[in-house]
Amino acid sequence: MHSVRTFTTLIAALLLTGPAVAADLANGKALHDSACKTCHQSDYYTRKNRKIHSIAELNKQVARCQQGAGEHWNAAQIEDVAAYLNATYYKFK
Repeated sequence: MHSVRTFTTLIAALLLTGPAVAADLANGKALHDSACKTCHQSDYYTRKNRKIHSIAELNKQVARCQQGAGEHWNAAQIEDVAAYLNATYYKFK
């Protein structure tokens, strides 16, 4: 139950965080490289049948993945990783 509340809080924080907060791409890359590369290589993000089609979906997926990886990132760190992935691979506007 606690993890559901934590996840819901993270999603709410992400949705309330608008573009006024600048993401730290270098921090996003560092977090990604230390936690995400164990499961995902670059071809994962560039495959044709990817399931992420918007920045909102990307933020939600990063929140789910970091939790699954046993990380405890705050909303800013999740946004940093999503922004790094978007700038590097997805290119959503």
